[in-house]
Amino acid sequence: MSPLLRTVFFAVLGFLSLWSLMKDLGAGSTTNRGMTINVSENPGGFYLTMFCKAAFVCFAIAVILNALGLIGDPFVWLAQTFPFLMPR
Repeated sequence: MSPLLRTVFFAVLGFLSLWSLMKDLGAGSTTNRGMTINVSENPGGFYLTMFCKAAFVCFAIAVILNALGLIGDPFVWLAQTFPFLMPR
């Protein structure tokens, strides 16, 4: 995958996650695959879902900063930190 396509893909994924994160925090519930998680009924599941969405947003920001030449490659860090996630 070309670096430009990879950057655009993760930027769009990050912006969609940010939009979903803001919408879910405002509503106090999230709906994933037809299942609704309310913060009052299942706070652990709700905040775990919010954490995962925030992680996508942070990774998208890192990819954009890498495309601008401001930081190193986040995929290299990901491969070094979590080797089971990256295929060889």
